[in-house]
Amino acid sequence: MARDAISPPDSIMARIKAWDIKTFYRINRWDGKVARFLKYYTHIASSPFWTVLMSTLFLFSWLARNPVGWAFVKYAAANVSSILIILAIKIKINRKRPCFALQDVVVRTGPRHFKGPSFPSGHVQFFLSNMLIITTIVSWYEPTTWSWMLPVILVMTVLIAASRVYVGVHYPTDVIAAFVSGTIVYFLTIYLTYPLWNFFFTWINALVH
Repeated sequence: MARDAISPPDSIMARIKAWDIKTFYRINRWDGKVARFLKYYTHIASSPFWTVLMSTLFLFSWLARNPVGWAFVKYAAANVSSILIILAIKIKINRKRPCFALQDVVVRTGPRHFKGPSFPSGHVQFFLSNMLIITTIVSWYEPTTWSWMLPVILVMTVLIAASRVYVGVHYPTDVIAAFVSGTIVYFLTIYLTYPLWNFFFTWINALVH
């Protein structure tokens, strides 16, 4: 068998890197009305948007004594805890963002919207895990929710992923990996951190009352 018939690992990684950069530039330089929409759409996955949403739910649940609102708040706290676990891995990998590592990148968002390492995409991970959690809570009251919400979530998350590459702050592999890490965060939240936060909130509620 010829020596070059089997590609060594470094050759495979080189091909992935070449594809990553080529695809990044292709999406980043995309033009048109649909592409420009992504510049604004990307912000629905930002932490300020979700902070406002969760604060509103907290206020609603407190004023109306609504258990659904409290469920959202407890799951939000649990989800942030799960994200911190993935964040430690992200910091360890410490991949530079394309806008800092490549030339002629078109950056379409402010510096406050892209901080820290690049891999995996925090926006995609955060949006996907939160939307899965919201669907989980709603499905308690409407079991058929998953059948129509899951396709909606996937389409919305794919658009978020494309937007992060389009605005110049993530490689394609960053957003692809975020689908995996977002799913992991969701299961960590459901089976690990939510039970802990639920116990904490129950304990606090018992002290108050």
